[in-house]
Amino acid sequence: MTIKESLSPQSNNITLLRLILASFVIIGHTYAINPTNQQIIYEIQNIAPFEYTGSFAVKIFFFFSGLLIVNSLYQHQNTIHYWSHRMMRIFPGLFLVLFVSAFIIGPLFTSLNYDLYFVNKEVYKYLEKNIIFNTRYYLPGVFITNAYPKVVNGSLWSLFWEFKCYIITYIVYLISFKKYFKWVGTFFFMILCIQILFFNQLVFSELTTEPYYPFYFFFGGILALHSDRVKLNLSLFGITFILMVSGYFLPLPYNSLFFLVFWCLFFLWLTTTKLLKKLSLKNDVSYGVYLWGFVIQQSLYKLFPHLGMYEHMLIALVISILLGAFSWFIVEKPAMNIAKKISNLVFSRNFPF
Repeated sequence: MTIKESLSPQSNNITLLRLILASFVIIGHTYAINPTNQQIIYEIQNIAPFEYTGSFAVKIFFFFSGLLIVNSLYQHQNTIHYWSHRMMRIFPGLFLVLFVSAFIIGPLFTSLNYDLYFVNKEVYKYLEKNIIFNTRYYLPGVFITNAYPKVVNGSLWSLFWEFKCYIITYIVYLISFKKYFKWVGTFFFMILCIQILFFNQLVFSELTTEPYYPFYFFFGGILALHSDRVKLNLSLFGITFILMVSGYFLPLPYNSLFFLVFWCLFFLWLTTTKLLKKLSLKNDVSYGVYLWGFVIQQSLYKLFPHLGMYEHMLIALVISILLGAFSWFIVEKPAMNIAKKISNLVFSRNFPF
């Protein structure tokens, strides 16, 4: 099976995989948020000696984003389709979690009086800055006595890099004049991967605090541009498995890189298996689960600081999935329907962009 065949909506269950990955992020964050039994948490937290659960999941998220988003742009080659879907997928769900965090969760858990909380400029900056990806974690007086203090939502950092990858992808698309996107995109994405891997930068921005995540986006993008030629077969898995095993003898970031390349491709293949396709999910609640997970875990710890690690993790997962579903059906799905209507209008008018 080629990657192109695997990307057909009827051929995969990527939706379920993304939900599992979002759950992995919550599991990974448990170590910092609720360190009631650090030895047990350490044992379940680490996928490999050099890769913990949350980091592993986010890197694979970036891979699938690059794979699916570049594939969509390559197939449709339309500006309005690209940006309507990107904007409607990111911002409505993000605004919901930011608004609830600032004006419902914040007042419930702040150590300040309500009057002082609502006149504090930091409350409004939290919403204003985070909605444009200028990440701020602090709300006045909120979670200041938690084991992981003062951070309301530690998952927000990735959105800046994700959105930056969207912008870079679109710029590359423009300079390729659409017609040459496959080859111009391949060239520039490879240059970006090299820049990230060897210089720890993404277009002159330091990646020291969030290293290497965009690498997987552009790696996925390269595969998307050549999806008709790359086959998910034993030869590919054999080569990447050997690289993964050899990576255990290499230093960072190469051990993590070889490890993740294998798992990115393996998970893509796994989504095409009969078993996973039988568990098909029509509604993608993973983004909401990812956005809500951290703030829910912080709230649980504030309410029940002596709650056991497993109980904390399970309750956080259940609540986050429920809130992710709420976000999807009430905010995200209607927004995506608007994006589809905009796209259909553009395609029906044959606009030359």
